[in-house]
Amino acid sequence: MAPKLDRIRRMLTRVPVLLIVLALCACTQRGAEDVYGGCPARTAAVPGPGGDRASDAIYSDKNVVDANVGITQADWTALMAVRSKCGGLHRCEDVDPGVIEPCCKEKEREVYVPVTFTFDNDVNTLQEAELRLKGNPRDWKPDKKPQFIIRFSVQHKSPPGFRGVHRLNLEANPADRTLIRNNVAMLLMRESGIVAPRTNHLRLSINGQLFGVYENIESVDSEFIKHHFGDPNGNLYKHGFTENLKSALPEPDITDLDDLEDIFERSDEFLFEGLDCLADVNGWLRLLAAEAVLPATDNFWSSGSNFYFYSRPAGGFSVIPWDLDDVIYSSAEWDTDLFTLKNRRHDPNDRPEASRYWRTMQNNLTWRNRFLQYVTDILDGSYAQLDARIDTVCCNMRQHIVAAGASKHPFREQSSIIDLWRFEDACAELIARVRCRRSFLNATLKFGDAEDLTCATDNDQIPASARLSCADEPVAIDGDAVLGDFVINELSASTGRIEIVNRGNKAASLTGWTLTKLPPDGTPRTGELLQAGILQPGERVCLTELEHGVSLPGTGTVHLVTPAGDAHDTVSWCDGAAEPSWCRFPDGTGDFQVCPEATFCDANVGVSNDARVLPTYELLVVDADNPLYQFEPEHLAFASDGRLWAAEPDQNRVHVWDLGDTRFTVPVAEPQAVAADANGLMYVVDGAHQHVKVFSAAACTAADCAPVAELTCDSPDWDDPRGLAVTSAGQLFVAQHDTGRIFRIAGGACTAVGDADTATFVDAETLTLDEGRGLLFVGTRVPPRVDVFDLNGASILGAVGELQSGASPEPGRFASRLSDVGVDAAAGILFLNDEKNDRVMLHDLKQPGALVSADSDFAFLAAFGRGAGSCATLDSPRGVAVSRDGAWVAVADEGNERVLVFATGEVYQATGVQ
Repeated sequence: MAPKLDRIRRMLTRVPVLLIVLALCACTQRGAEDVYGGCPARTAAVPGPGGDRASDAIYSDKNVVDANVGITQADWTALMAVRSKCGGLHRCEDVDPGVIEPCCKEKEREVYVPVTFTFDNDVNTLQEAELRLKGNPRDWKPDKKPQFIIRFSVQHKSPPGFRGVHRLNLEANPADRTLIRNNVAMLLMRESGIVAPRTNHLRLSINGQLFGVYENIESVDSEFIKHHFGDPNGNLYKHGFTENLKSALPEPDITDLDDLEDIFERSDEFLFEGLDCLADVNGWLRLLAAEAVLPATDNFWSSGSNFYFYSRPAGGFSVIPWDLDDVIYSSAEWDTDLFTLKNRRHDPNDRPEASRYWRTMQNNLTWRNRFLQYVTDILDGSYAQLDARIDTVCCNMRQHIVAAGASKHPFREQSSIIDLWRFEDACAELIARVRCRRSFLNATLKFGDAEDLTCATDNDQIPASARLSCADEPVAIDGDAVLGDFVINELSASTGRIEIVNRGNKAASLTGWTLTKLPPDGTPRTGELLQAGILQPGERVCLTELEHGVSLPGTGTVHLVTPAGDAHDTVSWCDGAAEPSWCRFPDGTGDFQVCPEATFCDANVGVSNDARVLPTYELLVVDADNPLYQFEPEHLAFASDGRLWAAEPDQNRVHVWDLGDTRFTVPVAEPQAVAADANGLMYVVDGAHQHVKVFSAAACTAADCAPVAELTCDSPDWDDPRGLAVTSAGQLFVAQHDTGRIFRIAGGACTAVGDADTATFVDAETLTLDEGRGLLFVGTRVPPRVDVFDLNGASILGAVGELQSGASPEPGRFASRLSDVGVDAAAGILFLNDEKNDRVMLHDLKQPGALVSADSDFAFLAAFGRGAGSCATLDSPRGVAVSRDGAWVAVADEGNERVLVFATGEVYQATGVQ
């Protein structure tokens, strides 16, 4: 029986009993003050770790602890195969029923491999254990540090396997560059009288070599319950769901959760009278207040699912906080309202709301006032010291961040460790947000008005007062080299000079730092950039080519490399941009631009930045057999293996690149479009034969890349196929230029999309798809426009774009024709190639109404490609494609005979979109 139906059946058999209990409770507890509820038998849990326990050393917050796991190469390879298989996919339980989408099942992702475990470098602690990956598989990416669960004594849980601990929970949320948010948030919980997991930091070594630093968070399990609540015989529910039930009872009775659900589904009056009889209401309110003060983003207070319920006979339901790594940052803004959660994200399309528990409970004036008192207590107590605590924790972590970054572990594909200055900046941003939140809440609670408050972080500017007290102090790596925050500030290709500045607020040493044009390989450096290697705050050093040893060409890249061999700062410029000077404006912190004069060892003189965009890769084709050959790329797509396919119809071939210089070609007659699914297949329209060729992308090599299938439709409307779009599962859409129809090919069947009245597109040429929003974009070259077709409603919602009125470029409008369409679904950005204006336009997909409205310029955000002197200057851009993970956008720059590949994050930053 389904859980919901089962709960309803149980509820119907218990309603009279529940009503009698609640009525008695209300009659006996409601007094002269008309205070609702009140069951004296419900006692609060005793917070804090308390007492001496064997596990105290594991979660000591006095120092960073160490653990080592020993693992075979075969078992590590098996673990990484799980990561590769599920990486980027949603968990299957998170996908709505009926949605056709690849997902990762629990049994596929929670695969344990055997390891040995040693704690704190003590060989006497050596024992067998098991290791698995943790976290949401959609965040499992090769450049991100994997998170782990280590478990002990799986078969025999009494006594627990290691010092009273069943398992270690090692977290490194990719979104938390500080790696401390769980740490400081859980400490605030405990200091506020809330039962919460203990946390600290753990250095994990694998086979004796440092792998990385993790947040070590106490698991909420039977040992946790015994320690904090005394009575282990209640029910523990993760996320409040019965299917995640954990209990000490062999056949647990879960009617307690049904009672709680029942009381929230009835009237407010019924809830107010009875909740005290079922739950520790004061504990609930205290936790709601603590999460609101932080603020939290997806927890008990804010419509999230990250919390535990523990139901004990003597105290009813208590709430235990969990997963507090998404606090105090851009998805939990400093001016979030305590009750409505308004402004939780500064996004007009985001409509956050309080959790269903808090939405109802705040209607009780007594509970509301008690909540506000707890908010005041926490604000004046632990939260008043939170910025200082963040400073202390981050300063203690600096040396470990440096050491982890310097360690090149053979099992870690990439370092995935942020630079020291990025870590320090992230900590400083956290401090600034805490101070903004404190000012906002004080103004709201004490003066009732916070509308005039502003926060520097809203503009991504961190005030100098928020920088860490230890910023730029020398940090030792194994007692030797030191790191500071140095950046290249100016360079000139014509004179060969380079200026380096200490942008920190303390003196730091340049000893051991070097410059190189080659990508750093992580090999520790022994040379010196300067003999006298100390720079005071704001001090500059200006070097000639003879002094720094690097020649500066007209177009190039130069890296400033730490003594550990990592690139601390990288600067790229294009032809002519570094003459007379390529400089940061403002000094030290601004973006690079062409500066009108060289100002070495003096303040840079800049101009208003034109948001130029630098390509990560410039892909060219040179035909040695035909020196007159012109490369004319028109259609692009990223394969699921990351390689880029570029169709060249006039030459009857498709080029395949590993992003870099490696390339081979695939013969296809008049390739009119390319597209990829998530399962390793590539689709290419063979315009000469009017069918779609299917290739196995990973199997394609320079020696052999034969199609594995050919697709077509037996329909009179199948005529002159052009555009392609494909879902992650391989459902194919094909645009017919002559008939204006779109065909869907799936499961061996070929059907037209919609009927002739709702889905005919004149001269349809290009297609792209936003799978999550159920939108198909159909581009027409002349007259230029993009029809937005709703696949769910089988209707055209409207069109994006029209001809501009004059000779000058206009937002959302084309000079004469549209050449291609691309979508970054995750960021909500639509890319449109305005071919004759030599630019790519960016439009906001998150505003569907504005997207098809000329009055709002079709939700136009920005454009790039026309900047004089910019490496991204385009000439008749044709194809555009975004990689499936949203990391890259490629543009077929036909007039310049090349393909440019940009990091989307840099495009958005340079154009001011994000």
